[in-house]
Amino acid sequence: AFTSFSGKVFPFDRSLHIQKLKFNPDLPTYVGIDPGYRTSCANFFKVQNTPGGKAKVYQIDEIWEENIKTENFAEMIKRKPYPIIRYFADPAGGNIQGQSGVSDLEIFKRYGIRCDFRRDKVSRNIPNRVSHVRTWFEDANGNPHFFVDEKCKKSILSYENYRYPEKKADQQLKEVPLKD
Repeated sequence: AFTSFSGKVFPFDRSLHIQKLKFNPDLPTYVGIDPGYRTSCANFFKVQNTPGGKAKVYQIDEIWEENIKTENFAEMIKRKPYPIIRYFADPAGGNIQGQSGVSDLEIFKRYGIRCDFRRDKVSRNIPNRVSHVRTWFEDANGNPHFFVDEKCKKSILSYENYRYPEKKADQQLKEVPLKD
Protein backbone atom coordinates (compact mmCIF):
# COMPACT_ATOMS: atom_id res chain seq x y z
CA ALA A 1 0.00 0.00 0.00
CA PHE A 2 1.20 3.50 -0.81
CA THR A 3 1.72 5.64 2.27
CA SER A 4 2.71 9.29 2.21
CA PHE A 5 4.84 9.10 5.33
CA SER A 6 6.90 6.66 7.33
CA GLY A 7 6.29 5.63 10.91
CA LYS A 8 2.61 4.74 10.63
CA VAL A 9 1.31 3.66 14.07
CA PHE A 10 -1.80 1.64 13.21
CA PRO A 11 -2.19 -0.95 10.42
CA PHE A 12 -5.34 0.86 9.27
CA ASP A 13 -6.61 -0.29 5.87
CA ARG A 14 -9.57 1.53 4.33
CA SER A 15 -10.69 -1.60 2.48
CA LEU A 16 -10.87 -3.61 5.74
CA HIS A 17 -11.70 -1.16 8.49
CA ILE A 18 -14.16 1.26 6.88
CA GLN A 19 -17.69 -0.05 6.57
CA LYS A 20 -21.22 1.25 6.25
CA LEU A 21 -22.44 0.28 9.71
CA LYS A 22 -26.05 -0.01 10.80
CA PHE A 23 -27.04 0.77 14.35
CA ASN A 24 -27.57 -2.48 16.24
CA PRO A 25 -29.70 -1.84 19.35
CA ASP A 26 -28.75 -5.27 20.74
CA LEU A 27 -25.11 -4.26 21.26
CA PRO A 28 -23.98 -1.99 24.12
CA THR A 29 -22.88 1.54 23.22
CA TYR A 30 -19.85 3.22 24.78
CA VAL A 31 -18.41 6.71 24.34
CA GLY A 32 -14.79 7.80 24.45
CA ILE A 33 -14.39 11.51 25.21
CA ASP A 34 -11.40 13.80 24.87
CA PRO A 35 -12.32 17.34 25.95
CA GLY A 36 -9.20 18.74 24.34
CA TYR A 37 -7.85 22.24 24.78
CA ARG A 38 -8.58 23.30 21.17
CA THR A 39 -10.32 20.29 19.67
CA SER A 40 -12.85 18.18 21.57
CA CYS A 41 -13.96 14.79 20.32
CA ALA A 42 -16.36 12.05 21.31
CA ASN A 43 -16.40 8.66 19.61
CA PHE A 44 -19.36 6.27 19.86
CA PHE A 45 -18.66 2.53 19.83
CA LYS A 46 -20.65 -0.71 19.75
CA VAL A 47 -18.96 -3.84 21.10
CA GLN A 48 -19.84 -7.35 19.97
CA ASN A 49 -18.38 -10.03 22.22
CA THR A 50 -17.31 -13.23 20.52
CA PRO A 51 -17.42 -16.43 22.61
CA GLY A 52 -13.89 -17.77 22.92
CA GLY A 53 -12.42 -14.99 20.82
CA LYS A 54 -11.57 -11.32 20.65
CA ALA A 55 -14.55 -8.96 20.60
CA LYS A 56 -15.33 -6.78 17.60
CA VAL A 57 -15.51 -3.01 18.06
CA TYR A 58 -17.59 -0.83 15.74
CA GLN A 59 -17.18 2.94 15.76
CA ILE A 60 -20.62 4.14 14.69
CA ASP A 61 -20.36 7.91 15.13
CA GLU A 62 -18.15 10.81 16.13
CA ILE A 63 -18.25 14.43 17.24
CA TRP A 64 -15.25 16.64 16.51
CA GLU A 65 -15.49 20.32 17.41
CA GLU A 66 -12.89 23.06 17.63
CA ASN A 67 -13.01 25.81 20.23
CA ILE A 68 -16.26 24.66 21.82
CA LYS A 69 -17.36 25.33 25.39
CA THR A 70 -17.54 22.18 27.49
CA GLU A 71 -21.24 22.79 28.23
CA ASN A 72 -22.05 22.93 24.50
CA PHE A 73 -19.97 19.83 23.86
CA ALA A 74 -21.81 17.93 26.62
CA GLU A 75 -25.14 18.98 25.09
CA MET A 76 -24.04 17.66 21.68
CA ILE A 77 -23.11 14.30 23.23
CA LYS A 78 -26.44 14.06 25.05
CA ARG A 79 -28.37 14.81 21.84
CA LYS A 80 -27.05 11.69 20.13
CA PRO A 81 -29.82 9.05 20.02
CA TYR A 82 -27.80 6.18 21.45
CA PRO A 83 -28.47 4.39 24.77
CA ILE A 84 -25.05 4.83 26.38
CA ILE A 85 -23.82 2.13 28.78
CA ARG A 86 -20.62 3.89 29.86
CA TYR A 87 -18.50 6.96 29.15
CA PHE A 88 -14.70 6.98 29.20
CA ALA A 89 -12.58 10.14 29.20
CA ASP A 90 -9.05 11.39 29.01
CA PRO A 91 -7.93 11.82 32.65
CA ALA A 92 -6.63 15.30 31.78
CA GLY A 93 -10.29 16.34 31.64
CA GLY A 94 -10.30 16.05 35.43
CA ASN A 95 -7.89 18.96 35.84
CA ILE A 96 -9.39 22.16 37.26
CA GLN A 97 -9.73 24.92 34.64
CA GLY A 98 -8.38 28.33 35.63
CA GLN A 99 -11.30 30.33 34.21
CA SER A 100 -14.23 28.31 35.52
CA GLY A 101 -12.68 26.80 38.65
CA VAL A 102 -14.10 23.34 37.78
CA SER A 103 -12.93 20.49 35.57
CA ASP A 104 -14.39 19.44 32.23
CA LEU A 105 -15.37 16.12 33.80
CA GLU A 106 -17.28 17.96 36.56
CA ILE A 107 -19.17 19.91 33.88
CA PHE A 108 -19.97 16.65 32.07
CA LYS A 109 -21.27 15.22 35.35
CA ARG A 110 -23.69 18.16 35.61
CA TYR A 111 -25.12 17.02 32.26
CA GLY A 112 -25.54 13.43 33.42
CA ILE A 113 -22.34 12.22 31.77
CA ARG A 114 -20.27 10.38 34.39
CA CYS A 115 -16.90 9.57 32.85
CA ASP A 116 -14.61 6.76 33.92
CA PHE A 117 -10.87 7.21 33.57
CA ARG A 118 -7.65 5.74 34.90
CA ARG A 119 -4.57 7.49 36.20
CA ASP A 120 -2.46 4.44 37.09
CA LYS A 121 1.06 4.13 35.69
CA VAL A 122 0.28 1.22 33.33
CA SER A 123 -2.79 2.91 31.82
CA ARG A 124 -0.91 6.18 31.35
CA ASN A 125 1.96 4.47 29.46
CA ILE A 126 1.51 5.60 25.85
CA PRO A 127 3.52 2.78 24.16
CA ASN A 128 1.44 0.19 26.07
CA ARG A 129 -1.83 1.86 25.03
CA VAL A 130 -0.74 2.09 21.40
CA SER A 131 0.28 -1.56 21.38
CA HIS A 132 -3.09 -2.58 22.86
CA VAL A 133 -5.11 -0.53 20.35
CA ARG A 134 -3.00 -1.84 17.45
CA THR A 135 -4.22 -5.40 18.22
CA TRP A 136 -7.80 -4.29 17.47
CA PHE A 137 -6.79 -3.12 13.99
CA GLU A 138 -4.92 -6.38 13.36
CA ASP A 139 -4.40 -9.36 15.68
CA ALA A 140 -1.46 -11.78 15.53
CA ASN A 141 -3.24 -13.73 12.75
CA GLY A 142 -3.82 -10.59 10.67
CA ASN A 143 -7.55 -10.40 11.44
CA PRO A 144 -9.24 -7.04 12.05
CA HIS A 145 -11.44 -6.56 15.13
CA PHE A 146 -12.09 -2.82 14.75
CA PHE A 147 -14.37 -1.24 12.16
CA VAL A 148 -15.39 2.36 11.62
CA ASP A 149 -18.40 3.79 9.83
CA GLU A 150 -17.59 5.71 6.67
CA LYS A 151 -19.22 8.88 8.08
CA CYS A 152 -16.53 9.12 10.84
CA LYS A 153 -14.22 11.10 8.57
CA LYS A 154 -12.09 12.83 11.23
CA SER A 155 -11.48 9.53 13.05
CA ILE A 156 -10.51 7.83 9.81
CA LEU A 157 -7.96 10.56 9.08
CA SER A 158 -6.58 10.20 12.61
CA TYR A 159 -6.21 6.42 12.33
CA GLU A 160 -4.45 6.79 8.98
CA ASN A 161 -2.16 9.66 9.93
CA TYR A 162 -1.15 8.83 13.50
CA ARG A 163 2.59 8.34 13.25
CA TYR A 164 5.88 8.19 15.05
CA PRO A 165 8.36 11.06 14.68
CA GLU A 166 11.09 10.72 12.08
CA LYS A 167 14.36 9.50 13.52
CA LYS A 168 17.10 12.07 13.28
CA ALA A 169 20.83 11.38 13.38
CA ASP A 170 22.20 10.95 16.90
CA GLN A 171 18.69 10.74 18.34
CA GLN A 172 17.36 7.87 20.40
CA LEU A 173 14.32 6.20 18.82
CA LYS A 174 11.11 6.98 20.74
CA GLU A 175 8.07 4.73 20.97
CA VAL A 176 5.73 7.68 21.54
CA PRO A 177 3.73 8.85 18.50
CA LEU A 178 3.40 12.51 17.57
CA LYS A 179 0.54 14.26 19.35
CA ASP A 180 -1.94 15.79 16.92
